[in-house]
Amino acid sequence: MAKQAENSCERLLHVISRHLSCLKDDDKIVRKRSMESIKKELSGKQKTLSVKEYDKLALVLFKPFLKCICDPVERVRELSAEMIHDFVENSSNLEEISSYLIPIFVQRLGLQELLETSEEVRLLEVQTLTLLVSRLQDKMACYLNDMIKILVQTIEDQYPEVKKTSCICASQLARVIPAHFHMQSESLIKPLLRTVSHQHAKVRAVCVKAIGDVVQYGNNSSVNDVISHLAQRLFDQAPIIRQAVVCVAGRWLSELPDRYSFFSKLIPLVMTGLTDELPNIREDAENQWKYAGQKYLDENEKEVKDQLDFAKPYPDHYPSEAVRPTFGCRLLVKRHLYYILPALLRDLDDWVAATRIKSANLLYVLLLHSEESMTSHLEKLFPALKHAVCDEEREVVEKVQKSAELLGYFVKTETWSHVYLPTLSTSPGALLLLAFLIGGSPRTEMSPCLPSLADVLASPDIRYTVNSSDQLWLATCVEYLLMICGDDCIIISYQLFIILLTIQGLAEGDEKILHQVGNCLSRLADIHQVENVHKLYEFHSKHLLQHLKTSHQLWTVHSPEWAVFHTVISNGGPALENLTQEWMPMVIANLHPSKDPNLRLKLFALFSANLNSQGYLDAHLETFLKDGILVNLVWHAGRTESAMRTAVVSCLWALVQAEKLESKTVALQLPQLLNLLLSLLDNDDSTSTRLMVCKVLSRILPAVATSLDDLQKLHKLYPVLLKRMDDVCDDVRLAAMKVFPAYFQSFPSGYNATLYAAHVREIYQGLLVHLDDPEVKIQDNVLEVLKQISIISSSVLLTEAKKAQSMHRDPSHCRALIEHLEHLELNQDEPN
Repeated sequence: MAKQAENSCERLLHVISRHLSCLKDDDKIVRKRSMESIKKELSGKQKTLSVKEYDKLALVLFKPFLKCICDPVERVRELSAEMIHDFVENSSNLEEISSYLIPIFVQRLGLQELLETSEEVRLLEVQTLTLLVSRLQDKMACYLNDMIKILVQTIEDQYPEVKKTSCICASQLARVIPAHFHMQSESLIKPLLRTVSHQHAKVRAVCVKAIGDVVQYGNNSSVNDVISHLAQRLFDQAPIIRQAVVCVAGRWLSELPDRYSFFSKLIPLVMTGLTDELPNIREDAENQWKYAGQKYLDENEKEVKDQLDFAKPYPDHYPSEAVRPTFGCRLLVKRHLYYILPALLRDLDDWVAATRIKSANLLYVLLLHSEESMTSHLEKLFPALKHAVCDEEREVVEKVQKSAELLGYFVKTETWSHVYLPTLSTSPGALLLLAFLIGGSPRTEMSPCLPSLADVLASPDIRYTVNSSDQLWLATCVEYLLMICGDDCIIISYQLFIILLTIQGLAEGDEKILHQVGNCLSRLADIHQVENVHKLYEFHSKHLLQHLKTSHQLWTVHSPEWAVFHTVISNGGPALENLTQEWMPMVIANLHPSKDPNLRLKLFALFSANLNSQGYLDAHLETFLKDGILVNLVWHAGRTESAMRTAVVSCLWALVQAEKLESKTVALQLPQLLNLLLSLLDNDDSTSTRLMVCKVLSRILPAVATSLDDLQKLHKLYPVLLKRMDDVCDDVRLAAMKVFPAYFQSFPSGYNATLYAAHVREIYQGLLVHLDDPEVKIQDNVLEVLKQISIISSSVLLTEAKKAQSMHRDPSHCRALIEHLEHLELNQDEPN
């Protein structure tokens, strides 16, 4: 058989000998055909020849093929590269082959200007080198320099497949000769780092793995050069890249020779994988992380023996959605958190949203591992969290919230409040972060700190914030306090009450905030075991009003104290009945004409809307009328003053509707009030004011008449009323004519209509004109009014009506009035 195989080898060499000689021909076509023929003859022959004969064949043909590697014809080079690859794959005499092969490949691939222009040929050559490394193993040490020269160039080849194969080759070379590779490994770092951002995901993935091997089996100091690039790959959209980074970093954590020096750089890479969006990457990261933690624990077992033997019990207050990491993993983080945290907090403020999201996720995982060890880092954490909690990315805010809750879980409330509360302000995020800290704190830790927390929150600098977001977050702080501490909050009930009322006063109609405040007040009422929120006002209003009284002389409409006062008066209900001595002086002081006009407007609106049906003013009605209403009814020029008069008259109308002005205590003020109202009715340019004055007069004239000392003053009223019958506004005209019945009702009993016939006649004449008004509605109402007031002197009215009938364009209303009056006189003349 051996002789037969030898004869077969000889016959094969004899067949291809002519083709070999043609490889030197000058004609490129001849060379190409010769290579193709040789390829055809050799195809599959390695299976029919023995190893010895195949090695003999390879030694004979190898050198001619190597020369063809430099042939100008691409097809010749390609075929020779294919056959050399076959020889390397199947020959057992690789050491001799490699001594010829590698120098040639260095010339073709290892120079700055690549001599090999064909991408396919370069790929075959790199694949051949990769195969050679896998077969020679440690014997490749003598070719290390040459291999590095080649790989430095081919890793950055323009053809992606060459890049991938070169990275695989670099990984294999690093693994087979680690004892020698570390001397040259740094030469590959820069090419790999330039390739790791290649547009093809598969190239990036292979490159990451190559970096892992080159650094692990090479010079470990290269970790500092590659770590930032690997971290950047964690943001890669391709999952295989992120998974490759996690695998590399996890392997380094456990196997890198000098890994203890780089733990602070490697831990973030692996832990970032714990929060990846894909389950398989999270699972790989978790396995790598647990293994690294256990190995670290095994290597330091003696050092932590006491902690293992006397382990602390599982925390009672632990996040329900989290699984506690193993002791080894927690120990790793605790010992390196000091080095990891600064860079992480800087990334939390990065301008790239993806970086902030990754950083926020990583921070949460780090804090979950750190537990009580985070106490020493609070001064660094709080400013960063305060800023990040206002991030525009929802995912960042959610993770910061969970991180802040972890601080509340693991750090004693007394500790974090001692650090955080002195720096608390209404800067963006400060109150929201505090709410999350409170939300994570246990009741047992929180309750002893309630007074100090409440005092800070109730301080003017905090509760007087006008920013709607801060108001919402402050309400959230109160809500968490009530929710966590429950009945314990009764000792800070007043502080919480004043905080909630301040928010309610400053919220300016924000329904979300008002709803939250309402819920908190209801919860606070439940703590006091009372049936409704009004009872809270009974507990705290007196103290609160006394506090507000210290500054009421300085209030403007923008004063937060005014907003609190407004809320108390609006919602105090029965609790205010016994406290008028406390709040009425504040009202009167701020209704003075020298005070802020807008504040006075709001005060009058407040009384109009909330107190017109209550008995709060009874004891102070005279003061309110004299020092509040009358002083603000005096006419002054300007739009603000006009609006003021409208508000005052509206408040006056509310008091009239509540029948407050019928009290004898205000009788002395009514004449002056009447004069001011008539002045406004005659001069004011506000339609609303004139309309409201008419309504007020229609109700108060009978009471005012009893205060007038002679009829002359009463007779001065009707000219002003008649003038309003010519008002530009029909509503004012209608309201003015309705004053006349009240006006005649105010005449004293025994009024001598004959003696004062001139006045009566003038009134009738003034109204009769409007029986011929263009507006039918005015005609109808005047007719009804005349019928009502005819009882004073129906004969005078009948005479004047007959005179007016002939002058009216439409005498129908006059005729109706005359018929009514004649019928009235006929009834009066009939004997009883």
